[in-house]
Amino acid sequence: HTSSMVVSRHMRTILFTSILINIGLFLLYGYTKLSPKEICAVEKPTYRTIYINQQTGEVCPQPPPPKVIAVEEKVIKQKPYIFIGGVPSSGTTLTRVMLDAHPDIRCGEETRLVPRILQMRERWRRSSREHDRLAAAGLNDTVINTILRNFISNIIELHGPPAQFLCNKDPLALSQMTDLHVMFPNAKFLLIIRDGRAVAHSIVSRNITISGVDHKSYLSAAMFWNKVVERMWGQCMRVGPSRCLSVHFEDLVITPKEEMEKILKFLDIRWHDNVLHHSQLINSEVSLSKLEPSTRQVKNAINKDSADKWKKKMSKVMQEEIWNHCPMLQKLGYNP
Repeated sequence: HTSSMVVSRHMRTILFTSILINIGLFLLYGYTKLSPKEICAVEKPTYRTIYINQQTGEVCPQPPPPKVIAVEEKVIKQKPYIFIGGVPSSGTTLTRVMLDAHPDIRCGEETRLVPRILQMRERWRRSSREHDRLAAAGLNDTVINTILRNFISNIIELHGPPAQFLCNKDPLALSQMTDLHVMFPNAKFLLIIRDGRAVAHSIVSRNITISGVDHKSYLSAAMFWNKVVERMWGQCMRVGPSRCLSVHFEDLVITPKEEMEKILKFLDIRWHDNVLHHSQLINSEVSLSKLEPSTRQVKNAINKDSADKWKKKMSKVMQEEIWNHCPMLQKLGYNP
């Protein structure tokens, strides 16, 4: 009888303690009715993250689907960004400031990061050893594209004020146009093309430093132009006319209204006269970087003479030599 009373008293103590613990937990956390989608919650102990089923107390075999992240990724992939590019000194800055003057568009200064990360990605792909090591670590092309897509999107979105249409102007980024097209299938590309002899004269006369180019040699600069524009032109053809529009700098400065009408129609953006008066909107609608070589040229109104000014500065012999070494001049419709 005494033994029975001791056991009974012991059970009552356990039961009472259990009730107190549950009441304490209820007061501390309250009661929340969970929907089936919210059953698995994150608990972060000292060493690792585990996922607990709050109804059964069992460890979930894997984390719940990150639906918010998935939706965000889908939105980023559908962004209709505008990418402006071409060989440096081809008129990409002029094009972007004319578009920047439009109240619905924001391009902003060169980021310099976009082409660099794209070039790094290409180096990974070219090296079979590096590609295999990344794949072995779970970083296949799909994963890498997702990471780069988010990285580039954040650069475009955050390096300037918001706008209805956002664009990026990093000239050499269009060397990886097909990669950008995979990452952003709704993006559109403006490939700015200028006579390679004019580009060579601009690089030499303004002492523009480009890796692998002798900035004191017209021929070296022109051959760089030929190599890069051939690559960009080929990628523009592969992306297709609905996504890539080539714009000749000479047409842009001689008939700016006609060319901007064509550009805005291609981008499916309404016309606005501001695009013809960018120089009047400097520091209001249009921001410029003091560190970009082309800033001084675009502060003023469009100068039609800039299309042919190089012809008076370059000897006929040099013009002919460049013509013979740069077949893209003829392919793109230029004359000897």
